[in-house]
Amino acid sequence: MFWHDQTKVGNYDEGIRIPERLYGRLEQRQGKAIARFLARHGRPPTAEERRRIALFPTKQANRHGLKAVSYNWFHIRFRTWVDGLDIGHWVPHQARHTLATNLLRNGANLTHIKRYLGQVSERMAEHYVHLANTDPVLEAALNAVWVAGPGSAEPGLALSDGQPMTRQEAEALALDLTRRSTPAEGGFCTFQPVVSGDACPWNMNCHPCDKFVMSGADLVYWHRKREQWRTLAERAPDTATADYLHEVFDPTARAIDGLEKALSAVGLLDEP
Repeated sequence: MFWHDQTKVGNYDEGIRIPERLYGRLEQRQGKAIARFLARHGRPPTAEERRRIALFPTKQANRHGLKAVSYNWFHIRFRTWVDGLDIGHWVPHQARHTLATNLLRNGANLTHIKRYLGQVSERMAEHYVHLANTDPVLEAALNAVWVAGPGSAEPGLALSDGQPMTRQEAEALALDLTRRSTPAEGGFCTFQPVVSGDACPWNMNCHPCDKFVMSGADLVYWHRKREQWRTLAERAPDTATADYLHEVFDPTARAIDGLEKALSAVGLLDEP
């Protein structure tokens, strides 16, 4: 559990479950902070001093290690990292809205959300209610629309029936697909040993693999890929190179076309 101060007055009274990997990283960082204190003062910190030591201390005018790095310091590095992922523009504060939305989806009410997040405006509360009422249905429906990936014999072949679904049908199908797949970049892996937890024998080279499928929830991802390849082809030094790039991308293009047709058939083409 990660205990934190929602009151901002030094009262660590809220906890949230975190993955073991993140717990290990934080534990390493705590050890580094204590080692720095020991090297500087020649003794381990007291319990009170340990509570006050900054986990991520600033280097400026901070002899005792009690001043943490600023939000701006973190934001600059966060923005650099996110920009490198090619997922669009995001800011750290949006993680707060993601948390609130996920809590709502899992049964928390607005009273719980306001208590957990602190101040939440009425306008934002209405936004959360809208998300809670609509997104789970839409997400389930988008994830239920599958087509064969670029590495299959028939890229873009619809793997769901392409008929309009009720909310219950979409949720049931999405649940069934989840049991038979595991998320991969831009879609899902359906190779059962990997789904069961084994290592990928192809070193996670997903897109050329015939076990990889694309879902409606990933349409925007594939639109970006298509634009990237078009840009590469346009910048090719000669016609032969451009033709070669188009030829290499052709299976992916056919898979994207098939995904768009499958989404259009269930009235979801504009939703992703």
